[in-house]
Amino acid sequence: MKNELQNIISGKSQVRHGNSIQTVSRYLRESESASRALKSSKQIKSEETALIKKFCDRNSFWIT
Repeated sequence: MKNELQNIISGKSQVRHGNSIQTVSRYLRESESASRALKSSKQIKSEETALIKKFCDRNSFWIT
């Protein structure tokens, strides 16, 4: 499962919403701060969740 997800994120595997997944992944990588290594995993997940929601709002990625 982990390898399958990595292949989707990297673009090696094609799935229905693969382009959107890759776009969000790229956005998260670009939004990383230099102090990331000093933060706890819980803080990072919380920040990533907020970034994903913000990105989806701006780009109309929500599926209703």
